[in-house]
Amino acid sequence: MLLTSTQVARLVARPRFWGTRAFKRGQFGPVIPGKNRGKGRVLFVELAAVQQSLGVTFTPEQLRAAGVPEREGA
Repeated sequence: MLLTSTQVARLVARPRFWGTRAFKRGQFGPVIPGKNRGKGRVLFVELAAVQQSLGVTFTPEQLRAAGVPEREGA
């Protein structure tokens, strides 16, 4: 599952700019560029890489609260 920097920041209760800077530093592994949406570019990282880097496992409730869409069939 892919997460944006804003979603990661919400999961750990940090400012969204913290998430963007962490993505650019490579803290969560390789960044996957998204399609251009409007004027900005959306960046993604894998949920598993975030969990491994932070040493936590997020519950489905936490992911929903952060605005992560539910996977189909899950």
